[in-house]
Amino acid sequence: MIELILPMFVLVILTVIIGVSLAVAGFSNVSRKKIRPSYFRIMQGDTPPESMVRLSRNFSNLFEVPVFFYVVCTLALALNIQSQSFLFLAWAFVILRIFHSLIHVTYNHPLHRGLVFLISLAVVVAMWVTVLLVVADSVNV
Repeated sequence: MIELILPMFVLVILTVIIGVSLAVAGFSNVSRKKIRPSYFRIMQGDTPPESMVRLSRNFSNLFEVPVFFYVVCTLALALNIQSQSFLFLAWAFVILRIFHSLIHVTYNHPLHRGLVFLISLAVVVAMWVTVLLVVADSVNV
């Protein structure tokens, strides 16, 4: 069971790192007068630096497709699914999301980022199919 919690925890840590980086970038850009503090009231009025926009967008991305990952992992835990292939897929998803974040917040090449995104999406779909197959098999028994 702990094996499946670890990739979930790593993804949480990635989300925290990106979130903290975004906060630090916000404070830094305000102190360097690149944006005004009032910008943060409704996120309008100034144009934040591209690096901050990338962090913000990536932080939002970590609350989109990864939600499917957290749900399917929680289901696997609740159903006591102990599959090495499922665990492999979980780690693959997390590693792909780490690469996605690294690409997004650094050189941000859309093709590279998009490819990693599509592969990670396919992986999380495979995780869902695995859970569905296990559930279907247990119903047929």
